[in-house]
Amino acid sequence: MKRKFLFLLVLIIIISCKSADRFIIKNFDDFEKSKILTDKGIAIYENDIEKKQEYTEGTINIVKEYFLYALYLDKSNERAKEYIKKMDSLKQYFFNKMMKSVFLYKNKNKRQDRDEYYLCYYLEKALEIDPANSEALKLRSELKTLREKLVDSYTSEGDKIKEMINKTKSEDDKIKLYVSGYDIYKYIKLIDNTNNNAIKELEYYSNQLEKVTVQKLKENEAKLRAGKFNEVYTALKVIVNYNDRSYGKHTREITDIKYRLFYFWGLDLYRKGEFLNSLYKINEALVIKKDRNLLNIKRNITEEKLNTENIKNSYESVMAEIDDHIDKENLVMAKIKIDSLLKMVKANEQKIELKEISKTVIEKSKELYDTAVKDYNDENFSEAIRKFQIVIKVISDYKDVKSYLDKSVEKQKVIEMH
Repeated sequence: MKRKFLFLLVLIIIISCKSADRFIIKNFDDFEKSKILTDKGIAIYENDIEKKQEYTEGTINIVKEYFLYALYLDKSNERAKEYIKKMDSLKQYFFNKMMKSVFLYKNKNKRQDRDEYYLCYYLEKALEIDPANSEALKLRSELKTLREKLVDSYTSEGDKIKEMINKTKSEDDKIKLYVSGYDIYKYIKLIDNTNNNAIKELEYYSNQLEKVTVQKLKENEAKLRAGKFNEVYTALKVIVNYNDRSYGKHTREITDIKYRLFYFWGLDLYRKGEFLNSLYKINEALVIKKDRNLLNIKRNITEEKLNTENIKNSYESVMAEIDDHIDKENLVMAKIKIDSLLKMVKANEQKIELKEISKTVIEKSKELYDTAVKDYNDENFSEAIRKFQIVIKVISDYKDVKSYLDKSVEKQKVIEMH
């Protein structure tokens, strides 16, 4: 009988395992399988139980199966034994945790309405874990009057919300009231889970909020196609709340629109040259769904981001050289550097900056032209030639620069011949 049970357990785990886990089961020896399955069970335990600090019997049983199978494969696996004991103690651990909160609120000297609610709430959570616990059942009986008072108070509030829903004509206000109504009856159910009125009202509000979820998803599909990414992102946070209150009936559709939002938003930012923000969005999409095409896009964005950063670094370095050339009146080199950067950069702000610096170089060349003409008139032809040669390389068609340069060269030759 025991062997039959273990065989069924192995079968359940193999079927429930991901492909990577099935590979483990098929391709390693028993000792290795046992170790790997133990590690897997510990990882799920830490993430789904220890981290969340919530008692979920189904999750606990699934995780325990990993350790049971690990121990079946290797009877000396001490870690598996340790975690089986830990799993068996979780029920008592979480029950004690709930009851500790119960007595914390019960023993308060001056309890507010909120304290009384949490007193009943944590007691119900304890009884969910251990419905037959005599101490908790006795306390529940003692708190019957308090629980009924709280239920009556919330029911009265729920009735007022209904009246407001019937009176209001604003769809947005109605939606807010649907959320409030759902929450009120949820509070009642959490302290009295057999309350038929609360169950019925929750069903009503859940149905209303499901309709709202469907409508909002349609509206945001249109916005997504129109490229209104920020609006869709903001709206989805609210739609998730509506969906949660309609028992997650449209989780798949929400996940799909989230994926497409981050996908198209990332591509849009990529086209605009905002590579870092683009990578953030693409990574968000990849968290939802691994897609080979999207991975290739991410690789391209990363490469362009690096290229852009290299260009930026190069740009800043060359700009420093241009400033130095201008300070030293090496205007030809400044012009060459500016022209080379203009061919390389793509950002508009960089192009504008370069054009402004180019204007400075031209103005300085015009000033140099005026001093060169003065040198020419003063028969300082060698200096005039030097300056005219700079001017003609920066602004070749400026005034009579070519004529002055030719005449300066001729006159200098005459001087050198004598």
